[in-house]
Amino acid sequence: MNAAMILRLEQERAQVAAEIKGGLLYEPRDIKAAVKILKDKPANTQQDNIQRICKALAKVDILFAKAYGQLLKKDYKAAAASAAKVVDDNRATYLSAATFYIYAQALVGDGRGEDAVEVYREILINMPDRISFAASSAMEDAKVYEKIRRLQYAMEMYAYCLKNYALTLTEDE
Repeated sequence: MNAAMILRLEQERAQVAAEIKGGLLYEPRDIKAAVKILKDKPANTQQDNIQRICKALAKVDILFAKAYGQLLKKDYKAAAASAAKVVDDNRATYLSAATFYIYAQALVGDGRGEDAVEVYREILINMPDRISFAASSAMEDAKVYEKIRRLQYAMEMYAYCLKNYALTLTEDE
């Protein structure tokens, strides 16, 4: 595995831990549990980081936990509705990136690909430094464009992903 990628993923988890620790409304025991989720035996992959970050944020934030739980249960319509209530264009935190990401995932699951590509783009435009979420959003955006037969946009998004996030991609990707 690329040492630079591993370092970047470790840094991302540390940034999320710092963001959670700075949450004034979070319970101390929940903060401790969330940080443990982030640090305990990471696989050092983009998808593992996304899952860990979402689990950690769900531990401390009840509104995020509701939407994330619905997504995990594949109740896409409810997850999209819950996430839509809490997305915030004016914040560039990991909580915001994760909320936008699960919102887009729920929209895809609900068969609303046209809406999902716009939500993925919000992450790419407003939170490109939230690497795991941005890189995955670029790939997912391209896949959705393929699915809805907008192949030119899909090719452009794959190229964008390679240009900006190649370090975070797996060999298969």
